[in-house]
Amino acid sequence: GEDHVASKIAYVGAQRGVKNPVGYLSAALREDYAAENAVVPVSSERAKVLAVVRDLVAARTPTQRDADRRLFMSMIKDPAARADFERHGWMSALNTGSIKAFWAELEPEAFEEV
Repeated sequence: GEDHVASKIAYVGAQRGVKNPVGYLSAALREDYAAENAVVPVSSERAKVLAVVRDLVAARTPTQRDADRRLFMSMIKDPAARADFERHGWMSALNTGSIKAFWAELEPEAFEEV
């Protein structure tokens, strides 16, 4: 029924790199694809920090996000760290500590549970 189709649409939406969503959805319905790990709990501290950062960034306006990004970029001195931030943005592995410190200064209570 509708719930089954809705679950398959959600499944297809959660998949990365799908070039033909309609074809993938058809196959998911026909072959009854199921999410193996529907919800994976965040376990590492880095992943928890980056999840908080993702939520903080999403809550900001586009103008604020641009200003935050420019301010953070101006603070990065290491060329490798700068390149990693340019490629990965707030999910940059090389800058995790700096990113946490930056956002903790803007939103002190954001990392209390991490």
